[in-house]
Amino acid sequence: MRAPAWAQAVLGGTMLLSNVAILYLAPRFLMAPDALAALPPCGDLLCTERLALVVDAKTAPKYLLAAFPLFFVQLVTELAVMTATRSRPQSAGAKYTVADTWSSLTAGIMSQLSGALVVEPLGLRVLPYVYLLENHRLGPLLSPADLSTWVGTFLLVDVFYYVLHRQGHVFALLWAGHAIHHGSEHYNLSTALRQSWAHPCVSWIYYLPLALCGVPPAVYLVNQQWNLLYQVSSSRCCACVQALVRYEVVVTLSLWLRSFGSTPA
Repeated sequence: MRAPAWAQAVLGGTMLLSNVAILYLAPRFLMAPDALAALPPCGDLLCTERLALVVDAKTAPKYLLAAFPLFFVQLVTELAVMTATRSRPQSAGAKYTVADTWSSLTAGIMSQLSGALVVEPLGLRVLPYVYLLENHRLGPLLSPADLSTWVGTFLLVDVFYYVLHRQGHVFALLWAGHAIHHGSEHYNLSTALRQSWAHPCVSWIYYLPLALCGVPPAVYLVNQQWNLLYQVSSSRCCACVQALVRYEVVVTLSLWLRSFGSTPA
């Protein structure tokens, strides 16, 4: 049975408030103090003038770090609503079990450790990107103060993630790392954490074309985080984002929901 309207409203409201909180907290509390002091006051959460000054990749706001505690708020809210309504909005498998949720959480932890202990120390996400940006970009460096730079980068990040995800279903080597994401028996918010430790070691390669386009490092890193944050919404059992999927407004989101649980062609 599908979740009632009040359950949809509770989950949708929790998701909306959490994302607004993430946008507010990350630039204010998860940046280097000197970089934060240099930013002018701005009431707009997406103020391009404010973000334009954060052009150093090392000082880019850490939205994913701000998202962690709020993500668990969303997870607990979804679990409480599902328990209260006893509904299975998407399928009979849309529920929480201790073993499956723990498996998803530990996979997510391993993926984050891979990024923190391998990718970040080696500079894989930044150093090759900066080298291509400085030596081989095909045009002028795009201005972070231009709203079109942020909109265009967000769309390109989504396209490149689509390519990464699609190839993860086609090529056996990439599927070996991606298959764990589709190994859950249930479909809920915790499934979004079920990522391979190999994903951070490979994914950065697919975003290098952004450097050729002249996208500043901080703009790329911020948009990549935003891309991951909205993808979490697609893991919700009581989906308020299905209109995006029906009309294919967002390519990756539409593909993700269709392919979940599938095997490579």
